[in-house]
Amino acid sequence: GTSIRNYGEILTVNQVRVAIKCVITCIQYMHTNGYVHRDIRWPNIIMVSEFNFLMIDFEFAGISGTPMNIKDYIFKYMVAYNDNYQTSHDMKLIGKLVEDWASYNKKELDNNANNFVTSMKCENASASVALGHDWLQNNPL
Repeated sequence: GTSIRNYGEILTVNQVRVAIKCVITCIQYMHTNGYVHRDIRWPNIIMVSEFNFLMIDFEFAGISGTPMNIKDYIFKYMVAYNDNYQTSHDMKLIGKLVEDWASYNKKELDNNANNFVTSMKCENASASVALGHDWLQNNPL
């Protein structure tokens, strides 16, 4: 597969939706089993085929609710180093994937996509709710 290095630069909006759906499906499985990924970003997503994506890089994964003791730049904007990393923090990173793609590619997000990103930033955001969001469901593929 192809690693997506630069904020999803090679992806169309429909591919971004599919990639996000694949990531959320993976995260839903992890969260259901009490784990968090902690490093959700474009370089950790592999494009297997045009509309099939996989999560990689699980070395920062851990049990949900455990303290963060990793001093990595990706966590600075979300979690104080003493805080416990929750499933909601993974969901914030999923919203950040969409924002990063749009910013890097100078794309305007439509209202539905903006609503999706906003919903990922809520403290009660969950993978199961995210999978049902209109922005992911309105994929023409």
